[in-house]
Amino acid sequence: PRKCYYHTHLYLSFFLSSSPSLSISSLGKKMETSAASIIVSVAIAVVLWWLWRTLKWVWLKPKMLESYLRRQGLVGTSYTPLVGDFKRNFNMSMEAKSKPISLTDDIIPRVLPFHSHMLNTYGRTFFSWRGPTPVINIMDPEQIKEVFN
Repeated sequence: PRKCYYHTHLYLSFFLSSSPSLSISSLGKKMETSAASIIVSVAIAVVLWWLWRTLKWVWLKPKMLESYLRRQGLVGTSYTPLVGDFKRNFNMSMEAKSKPISLTDDIIPRVLPFHSHMLNTYGRTFFSWRGPTPVINIMDPEQIKEVFN
């Protein structure tokens, strides 16, 4: 019995003498790990928030607005992410300027080819896109009066 007490006493004295130094250093490591994990967690949260806002700005909100405009009875081009109708407008402008024009020709297809195409395709009231923003074109005087009143 005395031997057991002696070994237990040595074990306890070793544990008590070396434990505080181990626990302080391990506590410091745990705090460093904890601080690092907090920083990483905050960084991940910020990146996810930024990705959500970007997805909402680039895709979700424009598609929601397009759906809303179509439910209101408006017609127009489908949304193209980020660029909208800029590319179509640019290509039509370059094509129109490459063709010669005489003094008796209609100038509108030459100056505003995209709007002329949209007017011929969709009628007097349509929507197009400037980036992620829809633009509603109203060419009917009665509807314009209704909008301003």
